Amino acid sequence: MSKSFQESPSQLRCQPPLARGPRNSCSLAPLAKGGGTAEGGGGIPNRGIPFYNEEYTISPSVFVPRFDTERVVDRLIELLPLNGTFLDLCTGSGCIAISTLAARKDCTADAVDIVDLDIARINAEANGVSDRVNFIQADIKTFKADSYDIIVSNPPYIRSDVIPTLDLNDPYIALDGGSDGMDFYRLILNRYKPKHYYIFEIGYDQAEQIKALCDCIRKNCGIYKDYGGNDRVAVITCSNFV
Repeated sequence: MSKSFQESPSQLRCQPPLARGPRNSCSLAPLAKGGGTAEGGGGIPNRGIPFYNEEYTISPSVFVPRFDTERVVDRLIELLPLNGTFLDLCTGSGCIAISTLAARKDCTADAVDIVDLDIARINAEANGVSDRVNFIQADIKTFKADSYDIIVSNPPYIRSDVIPTLDLNDPYIALDGGSDGMDFYRLILNRYKPKHYYIFEIGYDQAEQIKALCDCIRKNCGIYKDYGGNDRVAVITCSNFV
């Protein structure tokens, strides 16, 4: 029922033209300036962090965008219908929603996170999409969603016991996916029902877990690779398989 896809560059729906350094095969490698943190000199938020075709302001309260998350945006741009709507859960800096809307002028989005969303609003305004995205500060465990074509999320997905072994400057709340790293995937699949697809960023070693979860709820799941050739994006269709 589940599939795995490896794309060649000629098959990519969108190739971001922004000049950047080499892609890092690990989605946890920080991209921010100022020593790899979300702060520049003197603790001020970093500006001009590249992601997809846009640039972002990042503060210590949000997860630093990684290049491999651009593969989530690729899928979202491709799969949204004309005049489509989507819900971005655990939006953080807003980079997934904002870069998608910048490429898809016909679409609108709601974006939810438990943290303060002032940075996301700044990024939306700076990238010209603030009139098509609504940022909502809420806990996704209790948030009541409307109907959307697609639900997308780059949720916390690192196992709790692994986090202390990593040299990361991101907020803990943006990393902790529970004892098996799968808590937020289970929550979203159980609580939220899009019309067409769920699109998730996943850990490089979580493809089999997410496919097994989809088999249990009788959903088809496709796995897509990141720039380093690792499993990184799960696309789950809402129609049950037979």
